[in-house]
Amino acid sequence: MKISSSLRNTIKRRILEQIKSPESREVVIRTPYKMNEGELDLMKSHFPTLQSARLINEIDDSLIGGMIIVDGSMILDYSIKGKMNEIIGSLLEH
Repeated sequence: MKISSSLRNTIKRRILEQIKSPESREVVIRTPYKMNEGELDLMKSHFPTLQSARLINEIDDSLIGGMIIVDGSMILDYSIKGKMNEIIGSLLEH
């Protein structure tokens, strides 16, 4: 698949912006419910790497509970759905 030069330039610009000013970094937190500002601030206190990031809360109706944190290419799955899938996967392996 070939990426258009316009898209390539957009990606380069966004990466350079994040390198030059890490506070422009956006981190998505997917939850089954809307988080308020206090809860988002609490997330920053529990995850020091999120201190300089702008947190974006997305509601994911497929989640039972917990959350999924997407920080660039890193995905941290703290959801009940994710844990259930791990258990099912490990049972199917045996």
